[in-house]
Amino acid sequence: MSLRTFWTIVLKIFGLYILVQILYFVPTFFSEILVLFSAGGQYGGRGEAWIALSALLLTFSVFLFMLIAFLFRPDRLIDVLSLERLFHEDEIEFKMHRSSILYIAVIVTGLVMFIDSLPLFLKELYGYYKQINELRGFKDYPRGDMDHLQPGKSVHQFFHDHQPKIDRQLHRTQTTR
Repeated sequence: MSLRTFWTIVLKIFGLYILVQILYFVPTFFSEILVLFSAGGQYGGRGEAWIALSALLLTFSVFLFMLIAFLFRPDRLIDVLSLERLFHEDEIEFKMHRSSILYIAVIVTGLVMFIDSLPLFLKELYGYYKQINELRGFKDYPRGDMDHLQPGKSVHQFFHDHQPKIDRQLHRTQTTR
């Protein structure tokens, strides 16, 4: 395998990764556009919305440029970065079939996607178990969310239960004067 073929394969694999990232970015891109120009958007003025929109468009265009460069024009990128001159050999001894290389590339891309999404998965799993525990706690003690009012309720209950005594003592002190 020549160095040019090796670098073409590496750059196309990276281009596939960029394509996956674009597929994650596109729904976010359109939802942000809707939020920016909706009546209840988070931006105060239209000027801020246009600045945010231009930043989104710039990000999307950079993604698109990288996708075209890495996936569809890797030869031009190899020439610009002069990747072939980094090695002294002209050929790489690599005795694998093309389908095996593609299979390995798909596995590596899948692992990168898995590792990339693992923190979000763990966060969502933690939130799920936290909600289950809160729901279970609510079923066991349905008024548990009112615990912060307990001291006030205790004082009120004390005065309510002891009101007759307090009234009698107050009445005695007023009659003795």
